[in-house]
Amino acid sequence: MSITRKVTIQGNTGSEVVDIIIDAITHILSTIESEHGTIHDGKHFYINSYITLNNGEILILALTTPASKKIHFVYEVASTGEIIIEFYEGSNISGGTSITPVNNNRNSSVVSEITVVKDPTVNSYGTKIGELKWGTSGTKFIPTIGGGFSRTNEVILKISTTYIVKISSGTDGNIINYIGSWYEWEDL
Repeated sequence: MSITRKVTIQGNTGSEVVDIIIDAITHILSTIESEHGTIHDGKHFYINSYITLNNGEILILALTTPASKKIHFVYEVASTGEIIIEFYEGSNISGGTSITPVNNNRNSSVVSEITVVKDPTVNSYGTKIGELKWGTSGTKFIPTIGGGFSRTNEVILKISTTYIVKISSGTDGNIINYIGSWYEWEDL
């Protein structure tokens, strides 16, 4: 079921007449942020999970964007120990285990147009556009200390492009939680 918005009145901005939108669910004047509106419209998606990695082990998540929509992307990673996160653009991959994105509007049947895979074969990482490190591997006297990062400022991903989020563990038994979320905007 697709949720649409009703237009009931128009307003004048001084330079043009625009539609004033009433939310189809609540029937109130729509003053929510556009990002929140994409949830109502069934165009907001996420992936999330956790993994335990040992020192030197790597998790690779690859996202390939469609040609038809702009993807507005944010992510969050947290760990119990030392970690390095690298974010690459223009990657070349093959294979991997498919991950199905979840629609944030559980009443919507809209399916994400992004292809997401875990642990593909990386033929080329592409251009590194971000890197972070935190935590400590600990010693027999000091316990392992982790941390977390949330990229709350969205990145608008290039169309028809593969991105890699590479997560490297610097600690044995490192529990890593990750979430990536995005909305798909049709205005190119």
